[in-house]
Amino acid sequence: MQITQNVIDYTYSSNDTLTLLSKHDKGLFSAAYIQDQIRLFNNRLLLKPGLRLTYYDVTSQLYTEPRLSASYHLTERIKLKGAVGQYYQFAKQVTREDISQGNRNFWLLANNTYLPVGSSVHFIAGAVMKRLAICST
Repeated sequence: MQITQNVIDYTYSSNDTLTLLSKHDKGLFSAAYIQDQIRLFNNRLLLKPGLRLTYYDVTSQLYTEPRLSASYHLTERIKLKGAVGQYYQFAKQVTREDISQGNRNFWLLANNTYLPVGSSVHFIAGAVMKRLAICST
């Protein structure tokens, strides 16, 4: 379970008198994650299905983020691993370019009006090889 309240207050002024940009964002994220483990083929294959549910009050939407990871012991020394998952991003860093004063970075919260909620599907694959211990006497 997770609850996060984000509050962003950003003001950019010129000569400390003229406000060029003023942004005040607030958003609450409520999330829950559940995961299981499934062992198959004499414990050589390990599957970990998971599900994250996130409610974002700014958009009043529930976001479903399924996840799955797996590892397979090919041999005693070699293990193959992989994962896939849906992810959402609600806070975004914005760069305001200014020729005279350089770049200024600030954060905004997605609202699906002028800044959409970001989403991506991650695919991960890899292998692990254990070293053999060599002992000499």
